Amino acid sequence: MISVDQVTLVIPPLGRIQRQRTLGRLPPEWHKRTWLAVPEREAPFHAWPQLFIHPNIEGIAATRQWIFDTIKTDYVFCFDDDCDFNIRRQYNPPRMRGPATPDEVGAMLIRLVSWLERGIVLVGVSARQNNDKVNECCSAYPQGRLYRVWGYRRAAILEMDGFRFDAVHSVDDFHLALSVLRQGYPIRITYHWAHDDRRGSGAPGGCALNRTPATQAADAHRLAALHPGYVEPVERSSHATWKEWGTRMDMQIQWHRAFMEGHRQYPGRTLAVDCDCGVSGPRLL
Repeated sequence: MISVDQVTLVIPPLGRIQRQRTLGRLPPEWHKRTWLAVPEREAPFHAWPQLFIHPNIEGIAATRQWIFDTIKTDYVFCFDDDCDFNIRRQYNPPRMRGPATPDEVGAMLIRLVSWLERGIVLVGVSARQNNDKVNECCSAYPQGRLYRVWGYRRAAILEMDGFRFDAVHSVDDFHLALSVLRQGYPIRITYHWAHDDRRGSGAPGGCALNRTPATQAADAHRLAALHPGYVEPVERSSHATWKEWGTRMDMQIQWHRAFMEGHRQYPGRTLAVDCDCGVSGPRLL
């Protein structure tokens, strides 16, 4: 039986009062564990009864650092405020269906919590985009990007000397995952479920309020400086969401290399935790 008493789900909406989607995708039994982390200026306008009110902190990484310093349950999950969820309907080849029902999202949360309880330090949910490129039901490192839905063991993050979410402006999720992998701590990402990211980033509100070509470029170079040899800033044409930028600075990240080198340097920290997804097929341990 999984205990959720030491679990907190946090959604940090910004500029999206009564417009965030994630709450409506969670099963009712998780509502009492779910809080919005909102700036003081927006707090009076939110109807959700459970609010963590921060002093108008700007930037998602600084907000998540405040969340980390403030919320001291054993396990903390960070959800973007615009999440939908899908679930695999078949393997070989992988195929998704959506939207996932609240009960199916509840089963996803129980799976993620169970991994944290068994010693995994960082857990996450794959994006729907490119989910079909991974046939396994879970992976020990990001095969793509880890963002939008993830949770951590707070005590383990405290042991990572010098780690701070706000060392970057808005790519704190990448910074966290690389830091965990490079120190040999175990990660587990489910590909059986996915968050649906097909709407893309950049919708009004949220990180779009603080992200500019300059902050994007600075983040790419800062992440490369924090993780030399694992991150390469690359200039790319902007997709439709950011078409007004023309080009943007993106990042090419060596996730597998970080996983392998962390495992070699700290072999005692690696855990082989079975996915228990109830599906056949290989797993990456």
